[in-house]
Amino acid sequence: MQAHVQFHPIENSVPKVGGHSCSAMWVIGGDPQSGYLSDVWKSDDGINWIELLDTIPGFLPMRTMPMIASANGSIYSIGGQQNTYSKECLNQVWKTDDGINWTQLPDAPWLGRSMILNSCVDDNDTIWLLGGGRLWDRRCYHDVWKTGDGISWELVNESAPWQARYWHNVAWYDNKMWVLCGISDQTNSAETWYSSNGIDWYELKHPKYADRHAASVTVFNNYLWMMTGIISNDCWRLRNTLINSVDEKKSTDKSLIIYPNPSSGSFQIQKGSNYSSYIIYNEAGQKIQQGNFTKSKVAETISVKAKNGIYFIMVYDDSGNVVTKKLIVI
Repeated sequence: MQAHVQFHPIENSVPKVGGHSCSAMWVIGGDPQSGYLSDVWKSDDGINWIELLDTIPGFLPMRTMPMIASANGSIYSIGGQQNTYSKECLNQVWKTDDGINWTQLPDAPWLGRSMILNSCVDDNDTIWLLGGGRLWDRRCYHDVWKTGDGISWELVNESAPWQARYWHNVAWYDNKMWVLCGISDQTNSAETWYSSNGIDWYELKHPKYADRHAASVTVFNNYLWMMTGIISNDCWRLRNTLINSVDEKKSTDKSLIIYPNPSSGSFQIQKGSNYSSYIIYNEAGQKIQQGNFTKSKVAETISVKAKNGIYFIMVYDDSGNVVTKKLIVI
């Protein structure tokens, strides 16, 4: 089922912003206009900044516009464009746990690329590589890759339905990966797509915002925000209020039974042996709890640690199919 969502304008004009966050805010390198930097800066509040490194040791060849992602307590630098505009883009992957000590991982199996803005990391700390391109011949891609450790990469979709692009934004929001705007066929685009699994994609039809590339996207306060971009200085936000409008294949298995429901917080889950995990969300779409099932058990008890109200449990099987049930805590 497609999500019924739309971006809405917030302000007519906002200052340009950018950045990446995990436990802190980080600035790592830059684009060609900044001189192919490989310095590393960190801030806990956006006011006080510490330079951890002037240059990442061994970070060669010099590069610009790698994708920076935070997952599993580490920061990854992925791909990048060489500073000579040579006919080779990088498929290098580097990793750090502290911003100071960096390790080069094995080269990735995908074609070298850069110009993927922000990062897409799902709730399981899986990093998704969505499209990208290279400067020297303006070639763009629309393939989908994923990795849990920066070493083992899986090609999920060789040819996604969205136009090949670079200078686009990616994000993980509302249990979906998002591809927004960018440059396709050497033209700014507003085309926006989303998917829960990287295989089945849906287009957000008729976006109200103007074509753009190099915007800044972030998730904050239960909204997906898109700010500014080349030739634009507006700000938009999206929120999906329909908790059951996830783009995942629904299981036809009727063996999943939850009781008592309503409950004071303790629920008995009667399930088939193929169900492996669950995630619980509140009505605002916030994840409040997740866990794994013991596969040898056909019934288990879970305790929802939350105040009285309505919640939704998404129960997954080994194939990625999902059943969504309502839970009522009284």
